[in-house]
Amino acid sequence: MLATQHKSYSNILITEIHGKFSRKDFNDIFIPQVKNILENFSEVNVYLDFNNKLTGWMVLSLLNQFQQYIEPYGGINRIAIISDSSLLKWRLYFNKLNSNHPTELFVHKDIEKAKAWLAIG
Repeated sequence: MLATQHKSYSNILITEIHGKFSRKDFNDIFIPQVKNILENFSEVNVYLDFNNKLTGWMVLSLLNQFQQYIEPYGGINRIAIISDSSLLKWRLYFNKLNSNHPTELFVHKDIEKAKAWLAIG
């Protein structure tokens, strides 16, 4: 499931992934929010939170799926990924994520650091 939250005064889109999600969820939930933010801001910063029950290969699979969906869309500036997965950390830092967007990984206890990183970008 994909859920989003947005405050009108901010260009940060909080996105949470719990279990599986589909391209339809992505197109019906995520993309309208991005378009809405782009009406008021030149770029969108994405806070992408993977539920802490998601671990290992499931997180990698969902991240790859999310990246694949996001690639055709413009306007995305930074992506802060929130996950406690050590496998994801390894994937991000050693394989340099195939993304055109600056991306950082934060653990769940560092949520405020993630939001600050997005706010300065």
